[in-house]
Formats: sequence, structure tokens, C-alpha cells
Amino acid sequence: MAAAPPQSPHPVTPRLPIGPTFDQELCGLVLDTAPRLFAVVQVWGEGLPDIDG
Repeated sequence: MAAAPPQSPHPVTPRLPIGPTFDQELCGLVLDTAPRLFAVVQVWGEGLPDIDG
């Protein structure tokens, strides 16, 4: 039976990034530059009296 590895008296705590992560920056960029109004229009029968869109 192998001996258990020695445990450190001071456990290592992972360091969290101080600034925003890449995903957070990308999400912010998308939200800041997203169009506030968006429309798609398709017109058919152009030039006819009963034009519809």
C-alpha cells in the first residue's frame, strides 16, 4: 500500500482573473454593438397594382 502524498499546510487557492475574461469582454462587445432595431423586408410583385410586401 502506497503512502498518501504529504498535504501542504497552506492549500493552494486558484487565482481568479482580476479583469474581465475574454468571454465577458466578447459578450460586452456584442451587447454594445448590437442593433437596437432590425427589420427584414421582402417585396414581390413590384410594379403591379396589387403589390404586397
